Amino acid sequence: MQRAETGDTDEIQSMVDGDKNNLWHQFRAFADTVRGIDPSAEGFQPLMISHPHLRVYVLKGKQTSLLWCRDRENTWQTELAEGRDPEELKDVSLPLQDTMPLAGHRARAYDPWKKVWTNATIHSGAVRLPTFTRSIVVRVNSM
Repeated sequence: MQRAETGDTDEIQSMVDGDKNNLWHQFRAFADTVRGIDPSAEGFQPLMISHPHLRVYVLKGKQTSLLWCRDRENTWQTELAEGRDPEELKDVSLPLQDTMPLAGHRARAYDPWKKVWTNATIHSGAVRLPTFTRSIVVRVNSM
């Protein structure tokens, strides 16, 4: 394969040569999460929700909202540079009563690391998340 001319950096070359870290599974996780959603019809609005244990990035739509929940204590630096294993997060609830109505909605959680969907319980304005490590995606839909 021909070497990249502009900049000739390792980053550019890795794009030319292919994905040396084999991160294509991340695109699969994204595709699994958004399957069946019409982004233009949803009119998504980006938000962030404050949470003591998570960084929560939200795309709030008309019928569907997507919430990417990332462990605050886990980053690529903590795992790769510091060698710390990700912690298992249990019994985490995500209060959403101030962000979106949950009455008449259902929630499902997708673990992009295990490629598994599970139902998530909605109770008292919060979504109870299943046990996970690193991150989990929550999809809230009107029924």
